Amino acid sequence: MSGTALSPAIERSPAEGTEAAFSAATALEDSGDHAEAFAQFVRANALCRARFPYDGKADEALFEALRRTFARDLPLLPDSTITEAPVFVVGLPRTGISLVHRLLSAHSQLWSAGDLPAMPAAVRQITGDMARPVLDTQTIAGLAGRSAQALGELYITHMRQQSKAQGLRPVDRFAANFLYIGWIVEALPNASIVCLRRGAMDSVWSNFRTPFAAGSTDYPWSHDLLDAARYVLMFQRLMAFWRQRFPGRIHEISFEHLVIDQEVQTRRMLAHCGLPWDPACHDICDRETKVVSGARQPSRPRSIGRWHAHETALADVMEFFLANGIPLD
Repeated sequence: MSGTALSPAIERSPAEGTEAAFSAATALEDSGDHAEAFAQFVRANALCRARFPYDGKADEALFEALRRTFARDLPLLPDSTITEAPVFVVGLPRTGISLVHRLLSAHSQLWSAGDLPAMPAAVRQITGDMARPVLDTQTIAGLAGRSAQALGELYITHMRQQSKAQGLRPVDRFAANFLYIGWIVEALPNASIVCLRRGAMDSVWSNFRTPFAAGSTDYPWSHDLLDAARYVLMFQRLMAFWRQRFPGRIHEISFEHLVIDQEVQTRRMLAHCGLPWDPACHDICDRETKVVSGARQPSRPRSIGRWHAHETALADVMEFFLANGIPLD
């Protein structure tokens, strides 16, 4: 089964062509034709790259600016007395954020705030630059000396606009909030932060093989294997910085451990958030375990180590991680 040829009608529509290429690649991978699947995933991502170019240098500058800004004195005025305690679930896409969100949101004291970018919106609002869609070095500089209280209040206002459960703590699953951790800690002293971590190679491959929403400019780094590897490395280094800068504030959880032993990992997450065990979370754990565990390999779900089927083709990515001291799994 080749599956690589696309009809002229599909080729004439970039969005449809991309979707068709990803669908063909996934079907090939599911059938066990890994070599042809890899070629088709490369083709699908090439279509994405042509539509959404990626500037890796800009992200390198952004990550460096974050570390430099928080390296010594904190940039916001230390005036926050906000008592609200939202739970932030952060990390790279395709690393288990949706699963953690479901597990936590089942708790009787929590409610799902979804993945609306409330903190990015609050940052843009306090800096007065509502036209700027993403965090960049200019926005970071513009936050210096701003009120932590004011930033926190803006965030809470955005959250309350979405809340239908007053009195409960929101679970904010906007993944890219890992970039905002420093300001979250300053503006919301009682916030809890849960960060998902996944093996480096699986992080690259799971994003490369995922057809994010057609027309979306999110995650442009995911359309090239080495770009994705560089982004995973930058993410891991930034999280190491946050962990050292704010000890005890971030609970990091392994995706691999989560899918294998959900109840234990959920209990640990709840303890980090200062919450007791809720039987409703057990029901969710039980249902999710049945979903992610394969009937033939219940202790090792298919999503773990999927990259090994393409190990030869991913040699450059493996070499990149090993050269930078990053474990592959």
